[in-house]
Amino acid sequence: MHFLGNREGYLFTNKALVRLAVPILIEQALSVLVGMVDSIMVASVGKAAVSGVSLVDMVFILVIYS
Repeated sequence: MHFLGNREGYLFTNKALVRLAVPILIEQALSVLVGMVDSIMVASVGKAAVSGVSLVDMVFILVIYS
């Protein structure tokens, strides 16, 4: 495993990659949290409302990430 010792040819260090990945992970967690809260808020209305909110949430996720 000689490739772990020589870091000259790499564009980013491991520390820089972690600093880039942490905000992405936080954004993903918040996105899941918003979807869960939306579903919980309309859960008392019925199954159709929960299904509709989930479908709209999927569309928003596709719009945000494309």
